[in-house]
Order: sequence, then C-alpha cells, then structure tokens
Amino acid sequence: EIEAKDAIIKSLRDQLETQQHEQFIKKLRSKDNDEIEELRQKHEEEIERIRSQHAAELEATKRALESKYKQDEDDVQNMVTELHDTLQTLLEEKVTMQENHQREMEMKDNEIKFFQENACLQESSN
Repeated sequence: EIEAKDAIIKSLRDQLETQQHEQFIKKLRSKDNDEIEELRQKHEEEIERIRSQHAAELEATKRALESKYKQDEDDVQNMVTELHDTLQTLLEEKVTMQENHQREMEMKDNEIKFFQENACLQESSN
C-alpha cells in the first residue's frame, strides 16, 4: 500500500513537473514572441523612418535640380537675347557704314563731275 501511494505521489510529482515545465516553455515562447514582435515593430519603424528620410532627400534634390535647370534656362535665354541684341546692333552699324560709304561715293562722284566740268569750262574759255 505504501508503494502504491509512493507510486501515486511520484506520478503526481511527475505530472506537476511536466505541467510546470510546459508552463515555463509557454512563458518563454510568449516572451520570445513578444520580443520578436517588438523587434519586428522597431524594424518596421526604422524602415519607415529611412524611407521617409530618403523621400525627403529625393524631394530636396529634385527641387534643387529643378531650380538649377530653371536658372540654366534663364541664363541661356539671357545669352540668346544678348546675342540677338548684339547682332541687331552690328546689322544697324553695317547699314550705317554702307549708307556713309554710299554718301562718300556720291560726294566723290560729284567732286569728280565738278572738276571735270571746271576743266571743260577752262578749256572752252582758253
């Protein structure tokens, strides 16, 4: 009878140890799962922070490039305007020079005619 009671006590102790062991394992698993979830959440937050930072950096780079492009476009337009103005001035100067040359040629032609007429008058008076 004592042996039977000892066997029952041993069986109950084994069951209790098994239950305690299983509870301990469940507790560890729960703790591990909580830690895994916490790490996963922190990881996702870090990924989102990095994505947000990269998006902001890309937006800033985009704005800087757009600004540079606009400035370059303005610079090119100013150069084109300046070249156009310079060409217009040169064309006007060329026309003025041609007109002056034409007047000089007309004056020389008139001078030649004058001297020729004078020469003819002198010869006819001689």
